[in-house]
Amino acid sequence: MERRGFTEHYTKKKKIRAVIDTNILISGYFWRGDPYKILSLASDSIIDLFVSTDFLKEAKRVFIRDFKLTEFDADEILNELLNFVKVFELENIQDIIKNDKTDNHIITCALEANADYVITRDTHLLNLKEYQGIKILKPEEFLEELK
Repeated sequence: MERRGFTEHYTKKKKIRAVIDTNILISGYFWRGDPYKILSLASDSIIDLFVSTDFLKEAKRVFIRDFKLTEFDADEILNELLNFVKVFELENIQDIIKNDKTDNHIITCALEANADYVITRDTHLLNLKEYQGIKILKPEEFLEELK
């Protein structure tokens, strides 16, 4: 996953801590838009990205189901991701999002990681806008905040 060329434009005094949703990983891996830039920032150690073990399970399921990858290939992608993200094993998932309980692991991970941001395209998460001081933004909004 070669991700060079633009990350030098994103520098902050304080290292940003962010949690990504599965849709950001998928988009960032297959296409070269804003989610790709976010993964690049993490891989270049400009921001800290956090995910949960639930995230890894969901991502693997999506890679296999929706993109017809083999289990081996899905594991290879996730192992590459593990080179530059930190993983949390969540024990007590908060019950915050009532409309889609599967999104609660994202918010819980953000709380556990003491994150500044959640980056997602999921409307259930985006509708919150902010939770306990954690901003919930689309990828393009997040990148704009870093400038």
